[in-house]
Amino acid sequence: SVVPTFRQQIEAGGPVTVTHPDMIRYFMTIPEAVSLILQAGAMAERYGTYVLEMGRPVAITDLARKMIEIMGAPNVKIKFVGLRPGEKLKEELFEEGEERDTTAHQMVFRLSSENMSPPGDANLSDLIDAMVFHARGQEGGRALEYLRRAVPNYSAADMPEATESKLDYP
Repeated sequence: SVVPTFRQQIEAGGPVTVTHPDMIRYFMTIPEAVSLILQAGAMAERYGTYVLEMGRPVAITDLARKMIEIMGAPNVKIKFVGLRPGEKLKEELFEEGEERDTTAHQMVFRLSSENMSPPGDANLSDLIDAMVFHARGQEGGRALEYLRRAVPNYSAADMPEATESKLDYP
């Protein structure tokens, strides 16, 4: 969470670093998250994607300003440091075209969409097995190729092309 980081930065006299003025995020306590995940797991079918009701998103800049005010540090400045590769301004809990179906718990939804499975005759389990196999062999480009096939609408600004042969990890 950004809260401990902001607290340390404020206590140190600042600045409080925020990636972008329009950044928003959802927040949930650990007990809330655990409880909802257990509820979703208890009602889950063999296959399915569930999403938790996360409440209203919080503007990170507003959070930083409020913490500066509460901690009595009006001279602490906010510094915008820019988005990191692949980082989004807004968390998307579900994609365009996905529908949230209600469940027995008012804060747990099941997603339904034609985009929930790989295209064509591809088997998701086989694609994941192939991705893991190539990742373990440090064939990053091939692993990412299988990731793209398994999750066609995934994109990241820093994702290397499939022709790269090695990732920089043990």
